Amino acid sequence: MSAESFEKETPQPVEGSALEQAEELGEILPAAIDQQTRWRRLFADERIRAGAAAALRTMINTGISAIDMFPGIGAVPSWIADGLKWVSRFSRKTDFLDLTPAVSKRVAIGSEALEFITLDAFPSHAIESTLQLKREDVPKMIAAIKAMIEILRGEQADYQQNQAQIDGAIATFLDESPQPSEA
Repeated sequence: MSAESFEKETPQPVEGSALEQAEELGEILPAAIDQQTRWRRLFADERIRAGAAAALRTMINTGISAIDMFPGIGAVPSWIADGLKWVSRFSRKTDFLDLTPAVSKRVAIGSEALEFITLDAFPSHAIESTLQLKREDVPKMIAAIKAMIEILRGEQADYQQNQAQIDGAIATFLDESPQPSEA
């Protein structure tokens, strides 16, 4: 292949070229920004943040309780969770370390005694997890869901109220035909 023939060849667009990727991004980006804005609006509400923290805490406690079902190795995360409960007592900055704040330290340590009696066969962290879930986490998660519904309904009502203006603006931006210029 000579240098002359190389210059005359027109490169064909490659599938997945930068231009195609930019066009796809142009379609995806507004939706991503809209979703990010919606999540920020939702998480600005304290009830939703508290409910999300309760849901995360519930998942962690469920995992610890599941691991605690295995004698020997299961006691390690359970004892670590109880140790974090004591550490969080010394500083307000470490309150988030307590995975069962609605459960007293006495109940947490007392439930661990069942592991000694049963030779580590009893998943004692399940007691703390269940008490935490019942006393604090379920009410917080329910309040968060109600807050989300309230906020999203308000968003939907706002859209319905302004639907004609929104649809007109969208049509203006999507209209690619040249507009007649006024002389």
